[in-house]
Amino acid sequence: MIGESFPDQARVISAISDAHIYMHAGEEILTEEVLQQAGKLQLVACLASGAEHLVDIEAADRLGIAVTNTPGLKVMYEAMGEFLVGLVIALRRKLIYFHTEQKNGRLHETDTPLLKDAVIGIIGMGKVGSRVARMMHDAFNSRIVYTANSQKPEVERDTQAQRLALDALLETSDVVILACPYNDSTLGFIGEHELSLMKPSAILINTSESSLVDGQAVYEALVEEKIAGAAFDDKNWDAPPLIKDGKTINMPIEMLDLPDDRFICTPYVGAMTSAVWDEMASVAVGSILHFMEQGTDKNLYNRNLDATRHARRMGFGSPLVAALEG
Repeated sequence: MIGESFPDQARVISAISDAHIYMHAGEEILTEEVLQQAGKLQLVACLASGAEHLVDIEAADRLGIAVTNTPGLKVMYEAMGEFLVGLVIALRRKLIYFHTEQKNGRLHETDTPLLKDAVIGIIGMGKVGSRVARMMHDAFNSRIVYTANSQKPEVERDTQAQRLALDALLETSDVVILACPYNDSTLGFIGEHELSLMKPSAILINTSESSLVDGQAVYEALVEEKIAGAAFDDKNWDAPPLIKDGKTINMPIEMLDLPDDRFICTPYVGAMTSAVWDEMASVAVGSILHFMEQGTDKNLYNRNLDATRHARRMGFGSPLVAALEG
């Protein structure tokens, strides 16, 4: 067991080296180097809606280590929806900026725009996106536009949402919300071109993963006032380099020097509620038990798990298999 939230690599390797199953509920990253030290490891059960920000999935695939996550949690979608709307209000109405300025003795009478009748563009109309669409429509009478892989008739019925192509959404929206999953196709998909399509008065909200955007392009757009602001519930300036089209797209540390009316960041806490953790823990334990009984689970996250190496890890020499056989 690892008690600390941010253990160093040596601590993680020590904890995982003899483990058959590892429940991942912290901030440590299981890199390829770490996984290579875990010769007995069969399963990593992540308490998270994704897994790639916690585990090197390609390395796990090659080494035959199964990875599960905890997707589809109703309480999580509620929590993320609330938090996302909070970031929209905080940035658009400049709440944190005014708070900091007043505490430092500086008073401002700057006008800020209402959300009533604003165009809210949601990229990804899954559970979080649809929850936010309903909240923004019902609470503020905002106009909802979205882009998704398929039509969402229920959301359109409830919110009068209109499905648009990505470029049209970016050109139209006053608030652009990233509510899509991170994967190979969405790595850095919001870049210089996409940001250039946004209104100078528009803001970008990202409670998914910072890896969805070209961080340098966002920084330059904010400095040059090509967009009005950005709010992220994540960071990656201190993460290993993310490479797209031959260049690093991590957010620069200089983002932190931007004023609070331009950039807000929080440490991936949108789902940090006791109700969410209880639900995730329950799902993760269920995945572990099912994995022990069946050797797999419905929440298996690996895309290209090496079946031969995985079977070798699950071989008859495993104490887990021996215990199951009685």
